[in-house]
This record gives sequence, C-alpha cells and structure tokens, in this order.
Amino acid sequence: MRKTLIEIAQIENFHMRKIKRKKDVRTKVLMIFLIIFSACIFYRLFNLQVFQHEDFTALAEGQHSFYEKLFPKRGEILVRDSKTGDLFPLATNKELFFIYAIPRHIEREEKIVDELSPLLFEYKEELSDKEKKKLNRKHRNWVMSGKYWVSDDGKRTSCVWEKDVEGFNEKLDKDSVLSREIGRSFTNFKKNLKNKVSDKDDPYVVLGRKLNDRQVEKILSFDFEGVYLESESWRYYPEGTLASHILGYFGYSDDVLKGHYGIEGYFNDKLSGKKGYLETEKDLKGAWISIGKRKLELAKDGNSVVLTIDRKVQYKTDLAIQKAVEEYQAEKGSIIVQDPTTGKIIAMSSYPTFDPNEYSEVLDISFYKNPAIFDQYEPGSAFKPIVMAAALDIGIINPSSSFYCKGYVNVGKYKIKTSTGEAHGNETMTEILEHSCNVGMVWVSQKVGLSKVYHYIENFGFGKDTGITLDKESSPIIKDIKDWNKVDLATSGFGQGAIVITPLQLISAISAIANKGRLFAPSIVSEIVYSDGTNEKIDPKFVRQVISEKTALNLSAMLVSAIEKGYGDLAKVEGYRIAGKTGTAQVANPGGGYSESKKITSFVGFGPVDDPRFTILVKLDNPKKAKWGATSAAPVFKELAEELFQYFEIPPSIRN
Repeated sequence: MRKTLIEIAQIENFHMRKIKRKKDVRTKVLMIFLIIFSACIFYRLFNLQVFQHEDFTALAEGQHSFYEKLFPKRGEILVRDSKTGDLFPLATNKELFFIYAIPRHIEREEKIVDELSPLLFEYKEELSDKEKKKLNRKHRNWVMSGKYWVSDDGKRTSCVWEKDVEGFNEKLDKDSVLSREIGRSFTNFKKNLKNKVSDKDDPYVVLGRKLNDRQVEKILSFDFEGVYLESESWRYYPEGTLASHILGYFGYSDDVLKGHYGIEGYFNDKLSGKKGYLETEKDLKGAWISIGKRKLELAKDGNSVVLTIDRKVQYKTDLAIQKAVEEYQAEKGSIIVQDPTTGKIIAMSSYPTFDPNEYSEVLDISFYKNPAIFDQYEPGSAFKPIVMAAALDIGIINPSSSFYCKGYVNVGKYKIKTSTGEAHGNETMTEILEHSCNVGMVWVSQKVGLSKVYHYIENFGFGKDTGITLDKESSPIIKDIKDWNKVDLATSGFGQGAIVITPLQLISAISAIANKGRLFAPSIVSEIVYSDGTNEKIDPKFVRQVISEKTALNLSAMLVSAIEKGYGDLAKVEGYRIAGKTGTAQVANPGGGYSESKKITSFVGFGPVDDPRFTILVKLDNPKKAKWGATSAAPVFKELAEELFQYFEIPPSIRN
C-alpha cells in the first residue's frame, strides 16, 4: 500500500513536471513570437521613419499642399502706321472658351451628343477663292471650274487628275461632292463625340476649342450635367493673312506650343516669357491656410517685338502681289519694299499666303516658308547692275564706253545670244542696260575678270545670308572661285549659271546703289519692348561701302535711262525719275540644263533717284501671261510706286 502511495506520488510528480515543461514551451513560443512580432513592428517603424520618410512626408504634404503653374502672357508683334505713329498688333493673345466633359458625371449621353454635334461641327459648304488656292495644285483647276472627276467607293469622294480619269465611274458637280463629303464628315464627327462622352474611364475630355459667342451662348442654355466651359488664352492674329509670312505662326510641335517661322519662330524665346508657380497649404476642405507656408514665383510675361513694317504699305503690297499672281497666272510671287538709306524693310509680301489663325488648314507646308527670304533662284537680267557696278568702280569703262553687239558671242562650246536674237550694233554701256543685252554683259564681265567679278559679288552681300531676324532664311552659296570656268564668268554678267540668290539679297544690293554705294543689312525689327516697360531700339547696321559714291550716281543715271528709253518703260511713273532693271530668268532643271517653258520674271528699282525713299522688288514665278519682266513685273512696280509716292507725300521730281 505504501509502495502504491509512493508510486502515485511519483506519477503525479511526473505529470506536474510534464505540465510545467509544456508551460515552459508555450512561454518560450510566446516569447519568441513576441520578440519576432516586436522586431517586425520595429522594422516597419524604422522603415517608415528612415527609408520611406521622404515618400510619406511628400504624400502627407500632398494631402494639404497646393501647387499651380503660372503661365506668362506671350509678347505681341506690333507694326506702326508711319503717318500717325500708332502701333497696331499683328499678333496678340485672346481669351476664348473651350468645352470639355467629365464622362462619369454624364447621364444623358444621347441628348448631349444630339445637341452638341451640329453646334460643334464645322464644315464650309462653299469654298472661297482664297481657299481654292490652298488646295493641292494638281486639283486646283477642277475646283475653280466647278467640276470634279471623282471615285466614289462608298466611303470617300476622291478628286483625280484629268489624265487619270479612265476607269472612274461618274462625274459629279462641286455641290454634289461637297454634299457627300459634309454628310460623311458629320457622321464621323458625331460618332467620335459619342465615343468621347461615353468613356467613363476617361476623367477629362475636350470636345471643342475656340468657341464663338453663338456657340458659348447655346451651350450655356443647355445646362448639361458633366459638360463645362472654360476660358483659355490663344494666339490671335487680328488682321488675318496680313504679313503672315513675316509673322509665322504659334502652334503645336510634338505636343509643345511654340513659334514657327518668321518672327514667331526667330523670337520664340523672347516672346514666350518665363513660367512661374504658386505653392501653398490647404485645409481638408481645400481652402488656403492663411498662416501656412507659401512659395510664389510670378510668371514673367514675354517681350513684345515692334517691326519696321508700315501697316498701310504692307496692306498695299499684300493686295498688289495677290493681284499680280492672279492676273499673270503665276505660280507664286513676292514683293519687298525697303528703305535704301537704313536697310529697314517697309513691307514684305508673298502669295499664295495663309492665315496664321488657321495654320493647321494649310495643305502644303511650303506655304509657311517666306519666299522673299527662302527661295533661291538665278535672277537673270536684274543682276546686270551688279556686274556693271564692278566695271564702273574699277574704272575700266564709263557710261559712254562703246561695244559692238553682233547678236551672239561664243564662249567655249556655247553660243550666247541676245534675248531676242537680234544684233544691237554699236552700244554704249548705258544702252547695254537699256536693251538688257546679254552679249554686251558677257563682254563687260570678261573685261572685269574673274577675281574682280567674284570680289564685287561677295562685297554686295551675295553668297551668305543677310542676317535678317526672320526664321528660316536660306543662304544660297556662290560656288568657290576655283570652281568657276569661262562660261560661269560670262553668264554671271546676266545673272545666270553660277549666280544663285534670294530676293532679299538682291533688293539689299540694289538699295546700296541707291544709297550712294553704302550697304546696310536688311532689318525688320525696330524695337524690343520688355515686359518691365523698358525698350531697346534696334539701330540700322551699316555693313560697308560697296562702290564709290561716284560709281553709284553714274549707275543710277544709267538705270534711269533703262526705264526712260529701255525695256523698263512700263515701270515709268509720270513726274518722277526712277531707276530700275527688268529681269527674265531661266529656271534650272534639277537634272541639269534649263526649262524650256518656265521663267522667273522680276523688276527691281528705286525712287526718286535724287533722294531715294524706297526700293521695290517684284518677283513672279512662271507667269503664264506676259512672260517677260518688262511686261509682268514692271507694271506691278509702277502701280505700287505710284501709291507710295502719294502715301509718303513725295513731290514730283520732274516738272513739265
């Protein structure tokens, strides 16, 4: 019995030790768990406090911080009315409304699409004369005749050229074509609009921009939930196409708004200004905390640019070149008016043109390039005064020196003829310009010699850009003197062969003759007006004395005779002594040689000769009517010169 009690005690003791061991294990497990858990908490806190401190600080600040970019006002481009001195903006900024939607707020999708589609859809039912000329030239005659050859595949209506007509199934008049195109365009527009407002995953979608007053008023009357109006600043050109090639345009490039071409492109940085920002704190309701920290950097508005352009003269030249291109059926044309005493550009016009407000509608991007500074061409006879100036200046001839023209001259294997093929007989140097005698100018260039001809060509500013502050000026290169041959020297006398220039280079050189041999760099900006109210005047830049004053005066008198007695008689203005020279140039083919049909006609002159107030250059590309400079460009010069004499109130220089 006693043994049994001892055994029972041992058994109980064993169980107690077993229970204690279990408790110890549990305690240890619990301790280990607490240690691991504490370590995790510690690690997490350490990670948050140390490694992710900046991230969570930024997140916390973001919940009660406010940041907004402040955009500057783009500078204006201004021109002056020289009569009144008043400034007028050709490029400014305008607040216009755009319409946007928040799709998740929209409930009546069909109603919104039905109401907004006809209001926002724009399609011109008739083409204006200006718009017709924007179309691809391949289709241009069909538009103007009111007829299209079309291929109608049920999806689109396509114009085709006459030679490709075979196989096309029907001929439609213009109204039928436009009717089909309008219907299809509207259907696609409505479908796209519905897709936009139906996309609930899109937080914000723009439905239309640059809304007019009628559209804004109508949209406000709808009071649609989820559709909103907001104003935004847009570049605005209040005078439309006026001076568009000078201005360029302001628009998108790779999703970035910037200036392109002209003044907008060249002065983009000055016009743009500098962005600013506002950073402050807000409470949970979104209201600013007045005692919170605040950082403010104001936007710096762009600077404005004042041009040398006279607004009224620019208007006259814009009209004049459009009229000339249309009247003589030219592919395009340019007019430049320059003050020969300072180099300042008074007007610069080219046609066809474009409206920078609607720059995206231009079908041919070459229209953006300013032909007056970009186009490179062989000037033909308008270049003759340059080589004649060299001969006069070095003293190997005088205006009455004589030469015998037999109608042609052989240079190497080439026979160079007069423009009419006729022999002029005995000619003075003045008569060579009057007759625009190619053979006589070959003789003059040969007398001057290669090195001197080349020197004067460079001295007059050819072979490099003029430095005018317009974007996209080209720089025609006169080939190196060592690469010239006898033919190049001969043809340089009448502006062909090795001579490649821009209209701006030519007018600047002729202005130097008008200005007693003093060459000024052409300029188109007279002043920069900074955003702080200060301004910087841009002074005329004298380049060099190209020829002597005596040479310039003698040559000017010879060029007067070229108008009074020569081929330039259609440029004559009654009561005024004008100096000038016609030009009819062959157009080089890309593969070599010259086109049999294409010509570039021009006239460049200045007046009044005794006190020149302006130089005018008129250039027409491939006019189909009146294919000579004397019969196409010269009359344009005359009409414009008459207007300028009257506008500038210049008294007649010849008394009857």
